[in-house]
Amino acid sequence: MAKEDTIQMQGEVIEMLAAEYDRQVEFLRGLAFLRLGQLDSADTWLDRAVSDTTPDRETGVGVWAPPAMAQLRLEQGRLK
Repeated sequence: MAKEDTIQMQGEVIEMLAAEYDRQVEFLRGLAFLRLGQLDSADTWLDRAVSDTTPDRETGVGVWAPPAMAQLRLEQGRLK
């Protein structure tokens, strides 16, 4: 494998990890706003995190998003 190929692969991995990190930060920010009772801000940040199509539904945000979104909808009065 050529050095250029290795560098390109490393760059792709770094970009993938950065995107996942951003998604997790968005989710945690939304969760913090939910805990503070700032529902509009929580809705914005949680929607941003769950709208990302990164295929990690078995771990991380994919596991924690459904209960967080349900809690948000309950707090908003959108679920009964």
